Amino acid sequence: AFCIKNRAKFKEPTKTLDNGTVGFRPNPLKVLQLDKSFTIARTLELLKNIFPGSYVKVKEERNNDEILTDFNAKILDSSSLESVGLRIDRSETFFLSPSTVTETVKIKSEVKK
Repeated sequence: AFCIKNRAKFKEPTKTLDNGTVGFRPNPLKVLQLDKSFTIARTLELLKNIFPGSYVKVKEERNNDEILTDFNAKILDSSSLESVGLRIDRSETFFLSPSTVTETVKIKSEVKK
C-alpha cells in the first residue's frame, strides 16, 4: 500500500529496501472492450465490416460428434475415415467399487486392571 500511494517517489522501476526489492513491472499489452456499449458480438461485427479479413479469428476443428454419429449410422465406414487419416477407437478404464459391509463387526476390548 505504501508503494502504491508513493509511486511518485520511484525514480526507477524498482527500489531496493532493507528487506528486499519492490517495484512496478509493466504487464503485457491487452485488448479490452472500450465500454459496456460495445459487446463482444458488436465488436466482432464492426471488425468484420471495417477491417475485412483482419483481426477476427475463425477456429476450424474436427466435429467428432458428427463423425461418431455418422459412423454409428453406417454413413461413414473405417475405410472412408482412413482416407482422411482418422480411425474410431474405444478404450477401457479400470475401476474398483468396494462392496458395502452389511454386517457390523463388534470388537471387544479388554481392559486390564
